[in-house]
Amino acid sequence: MNDDRYHSLIDNVVALQQILTIVLIGLFFYALCRPYIRRKRLGFFWLSIGYIFLLSAFYLLPEDVQPPRGVSFLLRVFGGFFIIFLIERNYPLRSFFLSLSYYTITYTAVRMASEQNSFVSDALFSSDKIISDVDATIRAFVFIQIEDVAFLAALLSITVFFFNKAARFPSEELTKKSLLILSIPSIVQLIQGFLYVDYYTMYTEYARLLVETGQAAGNPYFNWSSWYRLVENALFLLFWLIFLFLFSDMKRLSRREKEELVLKEQQEQLSQRIAQSENFYREISGMRHDMSHHIQIISALLEENNINEAKDYIARMEESLKTISVKASTGHPVTDLIISEMKERADAKGALLKADFTFPKGVPVDAFDLSVILGNGLTNALEATKEGGGIRLDSYMKKNAFLIEIENPFEGSFDIDPESGFPKSTKKGTGHGIGLINIQRIAEKYNGDVTLKKRDGSAVLSVLLQIK
Repeated sequence: MNDDRYHSLIDNVVALQQILTIVLIGLFFYALCRPYIRRKRLGFFWLSIGYIFLLSAFYLLPEDVQPPRGVSFLLRVFGGFFIIFLIERNYPLRSFFLSLSYYTITYTAVRMASEQNSFVSDALFSSDKIISDVDATIRAFVFIQIEDVAFLAALLSITVFFFNKAARFPSEELTKKSLLILSIPSIVQLIQGFLYVDYYTMYTEYARLLVETGQAAGNPYFNWSSWYRLVENALFLLFWLIFLFLFSDMKRLSRREKEELVLKEQQEQLSQRIAQSENFYREISGMRHDMSHHIQIISALLEENNINEAKDYIARMEESLKTISVKASTGHPVTDLIISEMKERADAKGALLKADFTFPKGVPVDAFDLSVILGNGLTNALEATKEGGGIRLDSYMKKNAFLIEIENPFEGSFDIDPESGFPKSTKKGTGHGIGLINIQRIAEKYNGDVTLKKRDGSAVLSVLLQIK
């Protein structure tokens, strides 16, 4: 094979290897972002092709017009952010974190692939049998390029898998403080990488001098520096993933504290409702006690033909009864007041709440637990129901199974949070979406379960409690 054909084949193999690397990195960009996007099919094409196009633009630029390292870093990070942001516009900070993280992963993985590639090259081309045979040399070179792509694919696969396991906050937008904390390892690694390029330039010159003077052989630094750099990058990826695991655990602990705080607030509200129910029944008892006295007064007014005064007295009694009236009779004062309050809220909104709920008698169920279920479930249903809509509340008891169902009108689809298994809250700010989680905790207390499904244009929340 003549030299021209040899060099042409080498150039084609290198070009193919670089194209495969770009395609590989584009595909894994989608794999990293997949848990964070709703439209999976659109995301596959948009994220993969968009990132491949971004990398191809840098690859096709001539060497003399390539941007400086710092500018290249910013262009790639903000380019990746823009690609994600066009699909998930509600989470700009999280999109930036994903782009920065993926750039860090690919930057580190490519460096590791380059270091191990030098080991394989040294091993193969140290053989006189290979370097003395042109065909064997070409086969070895092709093998090295294939092995380099395979190593990079394996490394990206492992790193992206554990990244998605570690960064367990797909349903949330990051705060500015969280983004700053999460970005520190990536920024440190990238700064170290930029400094390493300058150092490597000096090291290359030093290595050339060692080779020319015959001092390279037996020099431990010269022989082992690639191993040091490979281990260094591997340790960075390991500790970075551990850092993400720890941060995610802190976020989960914080969310757990918020859930417990909401439960505490609901418990305090329940205590107020219990006090209200006690006052209510005291007033009812007082009304019964005074009823004979009221009847005597009305009778006396009628006997004296004071019709107007009798009507006024009756009207005052009706007003007094309105202040202590409830719109539900469930068999327990606490659930009576909760459902009555929800009916008043539904009336004020122009909606209708039809309740067929009966408090289970003779079984050890806590009224507070039922208040958490009814309060959160009906509040969510009211928020999702427009004026003129109807909400249905039913309960069923069969043997030791107590089922509560809340149905409200709903059009569209659920955007499921993979961590909680429930739809993501569409309300802005923090602390939302906790109601269903607290219902789930109550159900688990009774060895039950919670489901939320669509049925004939409605959303149906089903809470099953196993009551012994």
